Formats: sequence, C-alpha cells, structure tokens
Amino acid sequence: MVSAAPERGQKPRELLDDGPKPPLEVRLYVPVPEVVVVRVSGQLDVLSVPLLIERAGQQFTRAPHVVIDLNDVTFQGEAGVQALRFLHRQAAAVGTHLHLAADQYSTVRCALQVAELDQLLPISSTAAAVVSRLVPACNNRAATRAPEDDPGASTTSTRPNRRRRSSGAGGGSSGTGDGSSGTGSGSSSAGGATRPAPLAGE
Repeated sequence: MVSAAPERGQKPRELLDDGPKPPLEVRLYVPVPEVVVVRVSGQLDVLSVPLLIERAGQQFTRAPHVVIDLNDVTFQGEAGVQALRFLHRQAAAVGTHLHLAADQYSTVRCALQVAELDQLLPISSTAAAVVSRLVPACNNRAATRAPEDDPGASTTSTRPNRRRRSSGAGGGSSGTGDGSSGTGSGSSSAGGATRPAPLAGE
C-alpha cells in the first residue's frame, strides 16, 4: 500500500517534529535544605544512565537525603537497575540516605521489586510522601542538637541552684541556720552564721 503524498503546502509528518528528544531528562528540586529530589523523565537505559549517575551523585554531598523520583520514567532496563545499585553504594560511602519514588502499580515499581531493590532501598509512591516523612525527622534532630550548640546551655545546666534563704536563717535563735546545727545545708550554713555575742565590758 502506497501512502498518499502530502498536499501542497503541507509538510510531511516527520518534518513537523521539533527534533529528536533526549532519552532522559533529569531535574533537581530542593523542598528543604536536608532533602534533594532528583526527578527523572524518559527512558532509563544503557545510553542514558550515565546522566542519572552524574546528576544524582553530585547531590550526595549537598544534602543528607536524596530522593530519586522515577514516576515519569517510561522505560527502565537492566542498566537502570544497576545504576540505582551503584548510586546506593555511592551514597552509603559518604553517609547519604538514598530514597526511591515510584507508583505502586507502575511497571517501574514492578521492575524494582523483581530486582529486589525494595529490600535495599526505601521506596514510596511519590517524592512528596518521602519528603513529608523526612521533614519531621530532620526537625527533631535539629531540635535535639540545639542545646549542645548553645554555648550557654552547659553553663546553665551545671551551675548549682542557690537556695533562697529563709527569714530565720541569719537569726541567732534559729536552729536551722546555726553553724552548729547539722540540719542546715552547706550553702545556707555558710551564709547564715551569726556573729559571736560581745563579751561583757566591750
């Protein structure tokens, strides 16, 4: 069957395209300083995985958590699985936590489960779900570190509490403030000792 020739003034369909599209697109999103989201779109195959490894690997020293969002991936081959394994090892080497996001019913999620990556890396349905889970944890760790970073915190915590002197602590007739009494505290006894009575004739 011979296809009809295009009418006058009409370009062939293949000429209407803007040009070849890149097989993979990687975009970065930073919702909070502790988390970087790497959004991947397109085909994740042997030709495109170097771009993912390069862009994602650059974020491992930027934030303690990196999320690779695979929800816009249209194809993932064995090279993509191996790239994710490599990125996991690279992140662990510098102390960064790597997370994956893929829809529960997508073919990408199925491929990850078949490769048992779900046992190696935490996988959530969306990147937003990962961020919402990580942000409270990051805030709690920051609040826990805050007293240690406060230069006055240790001074305040180690300074002994001074007891308020009672009205009878300095009186000579008071038994609790007398230096010979064993029931008074050390600080109270030191501050509440009475002067000796003057001798007759002085």
